[in-house]
Formats: sequence, structure tokens, C-alpha cells
Amino acid sequence: VLDINDQANQCDISVQLETKPQYLKMHYPQDELGYLLEQYTAFFEDMGGFLSFMMPSVEGLVFHFDVNSKPFKAEFGLQQGNRLTLNREEIKNAKNFNLPIKPIRITALVEK
Repeated sequence: VLDINDQANQCDISVQLETKPQYLKMHYPQDELGYLLEQYTAFFEDMGGFLSFMMPSVEGLVFHFDVNSKPFKAEFGLQQGNRLTLNREEIKNAKNFNLPIKPIRITALVEK
């Protein structure tokens, strides 16, 4: 017997993808940023298959930092206290992307 509290008319799948530890660093050449973006894009496209119209689109990358990185916050104006986002255009135009501290994870910036 299953007792489910969720609404029967809603279907949801949640996936949390994070970049491998070797990509958590302070310096990113443009080709690495592009590679990370391509990897996330490929996952979402492959995961959606014939239901790809229901999948969110990858619009960039989100760099997550330790919330206690106060000097960094002031310099880069982090969003929601510990995140820095780069959209596709910013990634395309980035020659070298340097950070004063190493991120704790990188995820996809998605738009539903």
C-alpha cells in the first residue's frame, strides 16, 4: 500500500548535476567554459528524448561559492549571497575567466 501526499495530476522529475571536482578552480579558459556548457546541454537534450519539449533549456552556468566568502561578494555582486551566473553570451565572449576563490560546485543555469 502506497500512501502518497502529492497531487495525482502532477508529474515531476528532479535531477541535480554538478561539475566534476577537477573543474572546480579559479581560472577557466573560454574553451573549458564552453565544454561545461555543452556537457549540460547534451545531458538535458538526451534526457528529454521524445519529451524534450518538457525539459528546461540550458542558458548558462552557475558558480556556487561558500556563503562565508564576504570579500568576494562585494567584488562580484553575487546573487542570493553565494552564486555567480554566466549566460551563453558571457561564456561565448569570455577569453579567460578568473575568480578570486574556487567555487564549491558548478551547475547549469536552466530556463523552463
